[in-house]
Amino acid sequence: MKGDDPSASPYAFSYWVLSYCMPKCLLLSKAQALCLFLANVSAHVQQGRIYLASNRIEQAKTKFSTVLAEIEPIVSRESSLLQVQTHLLLAKAKPSVPIEHVHVAGNNDFMRPLGPPEGRGGFRPGGPNGRPRRNIPESQRDELGERKRGERQKRNVEHRRLATLHATTALSILDELMKASPNSESLRYLRALCLQQLAGPGLIDENDPNDQGKMAVDILKQLCEESKEAKRGSSLPYQFELSETYRNFNARQLDEFSIDPAKTQLHKAREISESLVEQHDQVALYRINLAHIYANLSMLYERQRDLRTAELYSRKAVDAHHFVAKHFPGLKSISRSLLAGPSFALSRMLRNIDEDLDALIVLATLEKELKKQIADPNVDEALKEKAAKELEVCEKLMEEIDL
Repeated sequence: MKGDDPSASPYAFSYWVLSYCMPKCLLLSKAQALCLFLANVSAHVQQGRIYLASNRIEQAKTKFSTVLAEIEPIVSRESSLLQVQTHLLLAKAKPSVPIEHVHVAGNNDFMRPLGPPEGRGGFRPGGPNGRPRRNIPESQRDELGERKRGERQKRNVEHRRLATLHATTALSILDELMKASPNSESLRYLRALCLQQLAGPGLIDENDPNDQGKMAVDILKQLCEESKEAKRGSSLPYQFELSETYRNFNARQLDEFSIDPAKTQLHKAREISESLVEQHDQVALYRINLAHIYANLSMLYERQRDLRTAELYSRKAVDAHHFVAKHFPGLKSISRSLLAGPSFALSRMLRNIDEDLDALIVLATLEKELKKQIADPNVDEALKEKAAKELEVCEKLMEEIDL
């Protein structure tokens, strides 16, 4: 710590009390005091995790940044592990989106141009596109002649920069730790998470041994196998992160050449997630993750005009969110906020196959849930505003259906 000033921060004060005051009164050793201090800091890391889970991103970032500032001067294996975990949490903390920039899915989404924005492909750092570059109107060009980025794009670019910085820092700390324990299960797991963050969103190139997504998958697969052979139940986080690594791409931005590889990758994620839900149906996170996978599969099948299969996966995504809202009361607001996208997609596909009555039932159910979200006094105001916008779209779509 920097000096003996207890006013530097709440954590510095804790360390000062534990290191200097308590040992005199309780005869604690410096090692015991350090353990108590790190336990106190770990509790604040957990509080930051709670902020992340409740979508309070800025509070989480502030909490994690303060923790890093306090433990950085302390040289120990435990403090280094805390640094790695905190850097990874900061890498995963996506920027919060102002309500005016929240995308509200509508029935016309199906008519939007398919594929990625110009210059983007499916594979990292960009797959075959095969389409001519579109002319960019002069009013939309920046000083370099490229298309101007919107505020949301700028936030995403900044998030990727910071995520890469934090993941790189965590990886460098891990490299030092792994010199002493190269076969450590926990260190290899953290290394896989670092590689997952460094890979960023994009399809995994199975033919590239240097692809960071593939490297993360290989480590997680090996950890799953080792846990299975040892007959331990500790493979759950490895399976979950393996599924997350497979689904870590933006289905909307894939070009036509990347859809089939993306479906293969998503089906791998689906099989893992369905197994997790079947074995541990009391874990809401597994169901929410599976709902995202179903929604992405639906989007890819829809783009290939396989509407029956797309409808099947959209319906599964909607059912998963309804299940979480019904059986996990503490996550009702989160599930309702995620329900609109797959519900709009499902109603759109039902209308495209001339099943208007079923489409109306889906929208009526969504309307009911959105009204509950708006009326709930415990729901965050930003989520209420989002629900209000989605309710407008929902009611408009219901009016369009002429039975």
